[in-house]
Amino acid sequence: MDEGVFRKSRKMVGRKQLRKGQFRSSSIRVDERWLSEAEIFDTKNGVLTETGKLLREIGVDDDFTWAVIWTNLARNSGFISWYLNLEWGRTYTRDELLELMGDDLSLATRKNGLQSLVELLEKSPIGERLRVGVAFKKGRNYRRD
Repeated sequence: MDEGVFRKSRKMVGRKQLRKGQFRSSSIRVDERWLSEAEIFDTKNGVLTETGKLLREIGVDDDFTWAVIWTNLARNSGFISWYLNLEWGRTYTRDELLELMGDDLSLATRKNGLQSLVELLEKSPIGERLRVGVAFKKGRNYRRD
């Protein structure tokens, strides 16, 4: 697989494009932060990490790849750590989640973070196949299974 994990999962990482192991940024740095927290991208040098290279070899279609990405995010991302402490098996509205985040961050930052999480759950196997959470469009509700 030529560009592995990122070529097929470009939507997961926003509007960044992988070109020969490096990202060309046309979006917010938040995407790079998530990739860095997943331990697959070195933001200082603009290249894949050793983990990123291994995951590229395993392939984007393998659930193991996504399990590694999620495990690293759970370990390194304050936002994902917050999400993991939500009650399982419960449906949350968008407004409830934004309120549960507290007010340490601006509303815009909280909305962007939540939208990134929803996209991650919807557009990668992390949501439905790995059963980490399901975002469904019934109004503005999200279910944590």
